[in-house]
Amino acid sequence: MVDYLCPEKAVVIELMTDHRAFQTQDATDRALMLERFGYRVLRFWNKDITDSPDLVLRQILQALA
Repeated sequence: MVDYLCPEKAVVIELMTDHRAFQTQDATDRALMLERFGYRVLRFWNKDITDSPDLVLRQILQALA
């Protein structure tokens, strides 16, 4: 599942929860498919978002630039 999509910049953001930890192969397959269509996939764990929101935001802004 894609959480956020910016078609204008061809960027996809996925938020990885503990529940999704068991679906890593699905996420990898999905990312490969999206990349074939020209999308850049950014994946962030919830812990990264809560512990380092500035770093996550910088990475997103860099991808959108």
